[in-house]
Amino acid sequence: MTKLFVSAIAAAGLLIAPANAATVVFKGDGQNATPVSGATTTNCGSGGVNDFCSTAPGVGIDYSVGGVDFTVSAFEDFFGTKTGAIVIQDIQPTDSGLGVISAAETLNGGDDQVQSNSGANESLLFDFSASGPNPVQLSNIEFNSGADRNCSSVGSEGPCGLFDLYVDGLLKVAGVLADDLVLGGWIGTTFEFVANNPVDPSGFVIAQFDVQEVPIPGALPLLLSGIAGLGFAARRKKAA
Repeated sequence: MTKLFVSAIAAAGLLIAPANAATVVFKGDGQNATPVSGATTTNCGSGGVNDFCSTAPGVGIDYSVGGVDFTVSAFEDFFGTKTGAIVIQDIQPTDSGLGVISAAETLNGGDDQVQSNSGANESLLFDFSASGPNPVQLSNIEFNSGADRNCSSVGSEGPCGLFDLYVDGLLKVAGVLADDLVLGGWIGTTFEFVANNPVDPSGFVIAQFDVQEVPIPGALPLLLSGIAGLGFAARRKKAA
């Protein structure tokens, strides 16, 4: 019986083994996030012929960095009607990061920020379900204002605007200022950053973030109940 307990505890240790973690960089300077699928390389909105953008509105771009797999999709919510938009990873020449080009903007030369404008709120949705059943923690999020400028810098596309964050479809924070660095620490499977600045259409792009899988094995409760059952059986056998 002792051997059974030791084996069960060892199995539990395997279930909660160290998880994957990565710093994901979308901006051109040091960029390590290269699309796996769902993207073309073209002039898709910022004048850079080597930018990545989704092949069509509503089509997500797949990424894999440091063993973490995820999909990024873009949307535009126009007075409650949500439609797909184009994801743009701006890496040349201004290498600012991930943004959105919606139907209200022209494809070539369009504004590549995530922004609110004339009742339309653009958003970026990060879906980490491809990495497995465990949720992930998102932290140390770097925002840019466009042209690879920090949010605190005043430039042609700055400073940055406000966003709401939905984690697994639930509103977690509202009206947060996109700054040079937002510590975060949110845990979930999907994260949607929605531009929400009805007065000022200033937007933001996402330059990079840290992501780490959070091990919550679905089999662990079954394993623990099995260990408890073994203990109960052992006590009954001893009593007999």
